[in-house]
Amino acid sequence: MSNNKSTRYLLVLVALLLAANLIRPLFEPTVLHADERPGSAVALSASGNIAWVLKGSKIYHIQFQQQYESIRVYGPEDLDD
Repeated sequence: MSNNKSTRYLLVLVALLLAANLIRPLFEPTVLHADERPGSAVALSASGNIAWVLKGSKIYHIQFQQQYESIRVYGPEDLDD
């Protein structure tokens, strides 16, 4: 009889763990995108601690400073035709 009870408790425990595994994704953070318009192509180029991002006709200059653990973003600047 006790073997039958322990089996039921283990099955209930497994069922609860499986249900928790199915519910877990509902509480995880999701990724948001700042610009979801189609056709907005972005190009990235980097060298060392400096990067350039080209988005449409605008360019951004990004500088990574390791000693201060900071990132500085300069721009946007319009490209000349």
